[in-house]
Amino acid sequence: MKIRIVSLIFSVIIINIQIAYCQTNYEKAFKLGQLATKNIELNHIDEAIVLLEDAKSLDPNNIIYPYELAYAYYIKQNYTRVIKILKKIQNYNDSKDLMFELLGNAYFSIGKKKEAIEVYKSGLIRFPNSGCLYSELGIIELNSKNSEKALSFFEKGICVDPNFASNYYWASKIYFRTSNKLCGLIYGEIFINIERLGVRVEEISEMLYVIFKNSIILSTDSLVTVDFDKNMLYGEPIILSDTLKSISFNMFCKPIILSSIGNEKIIDMNSLDRIKTTFLKDYFIKEGFISFPNMLFDYEYELLIYGHLEAYNHWILKKGNQNEFGVWYENNKAKWNSFLEWYSKNPIQFDEKHKFYSGQYK
Repeated sequence: MKIRIVSLIFSVIIINIQIAYCQTNYEKAFKLGQLATKNIELNHIDEAIVLLEDAKSLDPNNIIYPYELAYAYYIKQNYTRVIKILKKIQNYNDSKDLMFELLGNAYFSIGKKKEAIEVYKSGLIRFPNSGCLYSELGIIELNSKNSEKALSFFEKGICVDPNFASNYYWASKIYFRTSNKLCGLIYGEIFINIERLGVRVEEISEMLYVIFKNSIILSTDSLVTVDFDKNMLYGEPIILSDTLKSISFNMFCKPIILSSIGNEKIIDMNSLDRIKTTFLKDYFIKEGFISFPNMLFDYEYELLIYGHLEAYNHWILKKGNQNEFGVWYENNKAKWNSFLEWYSKNPIQFDEKHKFYSGQYK
């Protein structure tokens, strides 16, 4: 399993600084922890371990240093040492869900799948809204070819922790192999908005473009069809037990998408931008936000109001055809720069009324 690079030291920086003025050892430990974190980032793992051992000795009641120490040993693939360290602190009152995640990953890495699952589930008892623990359970099921069960974990994680990006990533990739690619497209786009940068973002961006482009068929006799059902390049098809809610959502959206195509003659990045924009307007005109509320569409509508939807749509799809994006960018640099300035200050927001999951699983 691939553990995310997460440092807990900086998450307690204010508390530690406040204590530091009163207790010299706390101050020394905190500085050692900071230096250790920098060494981990530089892949100087042995040096980091020495620093963290010293920090732990100076501040023995702080569980952050054992966690960082366990993470360093995880990088060195010394999973037995990771397990030994984390088992001592996992049930402390101030433990974190990341500790259960790392401990479970260590068990999985030495072939103890059952123990890993038990750790993740025990972590969820302590942290029922932990997106990362649901994600790890989903990945285990995905590796075991239990796609539907994996999806249930990813979607539960999305429901309880909508700001955690990885569950959208994995859920979208499963849906891309089903007849319900529309949910995959929405999850994929939400994922890009949360994570924004990196290899996974580029991967999903390309998938979004390919699926949109291949799902809209323009025939020579002016017949237009939209088909999100067929399999497209991303592995063996998966059959899901579709719920009435997801079927109804697809039935509502498909005719709007069809009418949004209008008189387009080709499907490329520019026409997909126009189709997505027309769809968004019609979604609100037909009051889809009442029957099928969707926080992604709410966010896109905000982009439309502020004049940034065109740039946003090209950014979301740009890895699908970088030449098309490059041509658009050269002709729209002012729009692009204006979008980036707005987008950096206005990330997508989640709350109880503004989140999306397909309703397939709860």
